Amino acid sequence: MDVFTQKEDFMMTNETIIAELENDYAANVAKNHSMTEGELTNQRLSQDAKILKIDDIKAFIADLEFLGKVKCITRNTHAISIQEGVFTHQHLNGYKKLDISAQAGLVLNPRALDLRIFFSHWYTVFYLEQIRRNHLQKSFQVFDKTGCAVCKIYLTDESDMQVLDSLLAKYISENQSPAVFESATTPVVSNDPVSPEVAAEVDRDWRNMKEVHDFYLLMYKYNLSRQQIFRSVGDDLARKVSNSSLTDILHAAKESNEELTIFIANAGCVQIYTGLIGRIFYTVEWLNVFSHDNKLHIAQKEIDECWIVTKPGLVGEVTSLEVFDKNGEQMIQIYGQRNEGEPERESWRKIVRGVK
Repeated sequence: MDVFTQKEDFMMTNETIIAELENDYAANVAKNHSMTEGELTNQRLSQDAKILKIDDIKAFIADLEFLGKVKCITRNTHAISIQEGVFTHQHLNGYKKLDISAQAGLVLNPRALDLRIFFSHWYTVFYLEQIRRNHLQKSFQVFDKTGCAVCKIYLTDESDMQVLDSLLAKYISENQSPAVFESATTPVVSNDPVSPEVAAEVDRDWRNMKEVHDFYLLMYKYNLSRQQIFRSVGDDLARKVSNSSLTDILHAAKESNEELTIFIANAGCVQIYTGLIGRIFYTVEWLNVFSHDNKLHIAQKEIDECWIVTKPGLVGEVTSLEVFDKNGEQMIQIYGQRNEGEPERESWRKIVRGVK
């Protein structure tokens, strides 16, 4: 199926952008041209991109299951998760007793493709066929209302190309006008100290929480950021640790064969890796962790604060490492792997206790 009709009268600026994309990542090219990735993709509509017409984002996500194995990329400003897997075990209209139909969905495959999806941020979807380093890459790429990338789904050698053709026939829009994006603003996350009175109330309410997700109610109740809450409570609940804690925990988990559950998130998608830690290596900009069917990239130099956090769980306390950049954006969150209904492993707690 020939998706694209090539034109000979490309604008030079677009030709230059396409040439740059052959050897660099879209996030870097967009930054170099002072635009969002969504705006960059708009400029590719006459060349290697098509915009999709999707009336029901849940239906589109459901259709992704039939593609078979894909490579899913979710990132925030300073961390990237790349996971291969299948869009199976979807829960888009509720999960157990939780009614998530209006807000969020799950692709629930622990140790494989494991996503939490927030529908309102899946605003515009493009299909791209890009030549990069002499290799043709086919992908669906999702952007929010400001043109920030939410999730990218790349076809693999194990994907079903007949299904791809049917999805393109179903969703490619007849109107290939550029998407309209809102102006992006950098969110300001407050880290101002709270009054002693409020801090005491926050500490009390934290200790009265029944399970991990009650933490979000705490944030909403007091209109505080995660770090403001951490600074309000006792060290037994949240303690600030060295910025080397991330690498310390990863290396300790690798050496002891401790399985971890690692969250990398943006406003529209959370991608979760569960498993052993594979190869750890460093480049100029990135801390890299390559494990089975998964790659993690973290901009280690952008780490501003690390916290060890303990929250109540249904079967005992749950401990995590939370890593933030200088703007208060959570870069990465790490838990010890545990099965539903089972308590946290003592081997994970031993690793956490060793962090200073």
